Amino acid sequence: VVLNELMDKLVAPSLPGNERMMIQAELRVLLNNQTEILNRLTSAYTSYLRSLGDFDFARQQLFGQSEKFANFLDKRLLWVPSSNPIGLNFITGLYQASLWLLSPHHWFGLIKDLGYSARENLFFAIVALMSIVILRMLKVWAKTELSATTEKIDKIYTDSFNLTIKALVCTFILASQMPLLFFYASLFLTLPGNISEFGNAIGTGLGAAAIPYLLIQFFYKLFRPQGIAHKHFLWREQTVKQVSQELRWVRYIAVPCFFLIAVGTPLPFSTISDHLGRLAHIIVMVSLALFLGRLLKPNNGLLTHLILENKNGWLTRLRIFWYPGIVVTPLIIAGFAIAGYYLSALELQHKLIVTLRLIMANLLLHELVMRWLTLANRQLALKNARQKRKTAAAQISKPAGGSSDDPIIPIDEQLLDIPKINAQTKTLLSVFIGFSLIVGIWMIWRDILPAFSFMDNIVLWQHLQIIDSQETFQPVTLTNLLLAGLYVFMVIVAVKNFSGLMELLIFRQISAEAGTRYAVNQLAKYGLVAIGFIIIANELGGSWSQVQWLVAALSLGLGFGLQEIFANLVSGIIILFERPIRVGDTVTIGDISGKVSRIQMRATTLTDWDQKELIVPNKTFITGQMINWTLTDQITRVVIPVGIAYGTDIEMAYKVMIETVKSTPRVLTEPEPNVLMVGFGASSLDFSIRIFVSDLSGRLAATHDLHMRLNKAFKDHNIEIPFPQRDIHIKTAPPGALNSPVIEQNLPSPADACINNGSST
Repeated sequence: VVLNELMDKLVAPSLPGNERMMIQAELRVLLNNQTEILNRLTSAYTSYLRSLGDFDFARQQLFGQSEKFANFLDKRLLWVPSSNPIGLNFITGLYQASLWLLSPHHWFGLIKDLGYSARENLFFAIVALMSIVILRMLKVWAKTELSATTEKIDKIYTDSFNLTIKALVCTFILASQMPLLFFYASLFLTLPGNISEFGNAIGTGLGAAAIPYLLIQFFYKLFRPQGIAHKHFLWREQTVKQVSQELRWVRYIAVPCFFLIAVGTPLPFSTISDHLGRLAHIIVMVSLALFLGRLLKPNNGLLTHLILENKNGWLTRLRIFWYPGIVVTPLIIAGFAIAGYYLSALELQHKLIVTLRLIMANLLLHELVMRWLTLANRQLALKNARQKRKTAAAQISKPAGGSSDDPIIPIDEQLLDIPKINAQTKTLLSVFIGFSLIVGIWMIWRDILPAFSFMDNIVLWQHLQIIDSQETFQPVTLTNLLLAGLYVFMVIVAVKNFSGLMELLIFRQISAEAGTRYAVNQLAKYGLVAIGFIIIANELGGSWSQVQWLVAALSLGLGFGLQEIFANLVSGIIILFERPIRVGDTVTIGDISGKVSRIQMRATTLTDWDQKELIVPNKTFITGQMINWTLTDQITRVVIPVGIAYGTDIEMAYKVMIETVKSTPRVLTEPEPNVLMVGFGASSLDFSIRIFVSDLSGRLAATHDLHMRLNKAFKDHNIEIPFPQRDIHIKTAPPGALNSPVIEQNLPSPADACINNGSST
């Protein structure tokens, strides 16, 4: 069929029959050859795919074996000696290494190598020279700015957090000049064009010493007298002086030792590293132990004031453990080097130095946050002072004998609780610093502490999980349980201290009412709890497929037995969003009146005028009738009825009442008060005095004050407030009627015949 199609498509019908037969025969041969080649190609592809499968299987086997071998090395390589223990031969090798290092021939060659590298890399040499010159010029500027910032932070109205950042930048500039020279020298000596072993070794040593030199010099200047630690971070002068003294001598030992340790690294022979480098390693570890021992001494060290202030704290009680442990750790590492485990000692030294850098970085971060917190607290204190001044100004017009029946101040007028906010922020900061230290130390030491991997092998239970559309059982190990416990702790701390952090980070910068702040904080806490629950459940093997039946059961229960609780929960969320009531509002529900002190998920707490706390379900506020006296405006009206005797001059009485009302301090002039005659009573002419007061706390005080003033004004103008009057008519009985037995039974007693009750007869 294919042959016929090709003949019809490619061969012209006009050709003679014999030629068409010849072409057809050739095409048949070609098609047969093509079929054979395709069959061979298919076989080759099949073989190739089989080879790829075998290769992939072998590669996976190789990766598995490499991982097992790596784990084996991680567990045992640290305890494999790399050198001979220090003995008499060590002195001979040290002498030869010193001759090599101090050889004048090598140093003259080093100068030539440095000049040659600079000529070969002229552009980089010019950039390095310009950067050094610029840094030298910036050094003068940094000294001037550092002095200026020190003067500004001593004044409250010129102090700011930006000054601390500027001071840190200036300190870094002052500390980076010599380390930058080390870095450039190392860069030019270790370029690929440099073939001198001595120059390459010296360049490697300078590069390894540059970063420790920069960090030690930076912290030395940070703790100098009248420096950042003393002026900005408010460290004690004695503490700053002690740290500065310790850093002064340790930098002259640590930097040369780091240089000597790294010098022998690129050399093909180990004499320099095993002898000169090992001696430098031992010296730097002993110096570090001495430095930490003198700096952290419990009696007169860096932590002495913390120990004295918290005599029952864990820092004080465990000092017999942590202090010897800190001092002995560098000595143990030095002992490793002495015993011949030099490579293991170098690895441990590197981990220890990185750990110290992590601690110092967290210390610097802690002090920066505390500095910012101090300035933020100062702003909050100024805000409180302005609020006090505003409250005092608002009460100037109130008399000294005002009513104390309403002791509750609306929350929008209350002062911020600075100590509570400060404590919450410090707690969050401590937790964050502690968590970062734990995670950082674990990341640093995890590759040489494989023994802790046993927790991954302790399976507590298994849970069903769908992976790639297949159901598999995944283990929940002891590590997952510990992480879940850590997440629980973090969620609890975050929920308890979130409001203080929000007050400092957000609400301090914007104008927000207390009700808004409370609603945002509550909703954020609910969100944190929900997120924490999801993370913890996921860590312990929970998933939607496993809890959906529980959700369905809860939904059914909410629809029947728990509908009231669910209604209250939803009503609480509606209250936080819609805000028909706010914390600090004064409300009346039925015969209950009080101030809203807390709005929670299920119920709202009211504090009445007797300081009793009333728990009202949230559903009552949403579905029932409620009076909110302070929702949009705290101005309320007070109606006072007054009655005067018949025959009084009405116009004079009106004039006296309106003048008395307007002269009362607590009565607002806008809206304007008024006095209205509302009717003719049985015993008096009835008037209604209608006044407005600025807040609920002034209602009783204004009523009391106005009653006192009206009574005095009526006495001064002889205006009588009448008593209720009753008329009694006495009829005389006919003679002899009193002797009638029927009348005697109906005669009232003498007490019943006198109807007084405050009336006139």
